[in-house]
Amino acid sequence: MKMIQFKSGKLRVSLAALAVICVPFPASAALIDRGGGLFYDTVLDVTWLQDANYAQTVGFTPSGFIDDWATAVAWVEGVEYYDSVRDVIWDDWRLPSDDLSCQDMCTEHELGRLYFTEGVTFFTPAPFFNLQAGFYWFGPTGQPFQEESRSFSFLGGVTALPVSGGEAGFALLVRDGDVVPVPGALLLLLSGLASLAALRNRPS
Repeated sequence: MKMIQFKSGKLRVSLAALAVICVPFPASAALIDRGGGLFYDTVLDVTWLQDANYAQTVGFTPSGFIDDWATAVAWVEGVEYYDSVRDVIWDDWRLPSDDLSCQDMCTEHELGRLYFTEGVTFFTPAPFFNLQAGFYWFGPTGQPFQEESRSFSFLGGVTALPVSGGEAGFALLVRDGDVVPVPGALLLLLSGLASLAALRNRPS
C-alpha cells in the first residue's frame, strides 16, 4: 500500500478520489442492490424488501393476502427482517405511503415510481420476486382506517379504492433511508486529510 504524500497536487487527487466514495448515487442510478434481499431507491431515499409477498413467505397468511388495512399496518410494523449481509435486524418497515389525491400515472408515488419509471410489473418483476397480480396496499403511513387507504396493481398500473370482498390485500415492505450509511471511519479520514492540507497551506 502506498503512503499518501501531502504535496499539494497529490493531496488534491487523494481527497477528490475519496470524496467520490461519499457522494450518493445520482438519480439515474435508481434501484441499487444492497444484498441481503434489499434494494435502495436513490431517488426516493427508501429501501425495498425484494420479496414482494413476504407475508406468505413467513406464513402470516397462506397466500400473503391481508384482509384489511389495519391488519396490514399492524403486521408490517411488527416485521423483523434479518439482513444477512450486514448482520442486522431491520424492524422499521412500513407500507408504501403516497398522496392519495393522485389517481392515475402517479410517477412520484412509491409504488407508481416502481411501475411507471422502473418498469416493475407483474410480467417484469425484477428485481423483485413473488410479485402478485392482485392489488397492493398503500396509503398514509400509520393510518388505521381502511377508508383512507388505496390499492395499486402491478398488473396494469391501476390505483383503486379498497372494496369489500378484497381486491386489495398484498403488502410490499419499504423503509426510509439506506441500509449502507457512509462509514464513519471514512469521514474521519477525509476530515483529517483536509485539516493537514489546511495546515500545510497556511503561511508560516
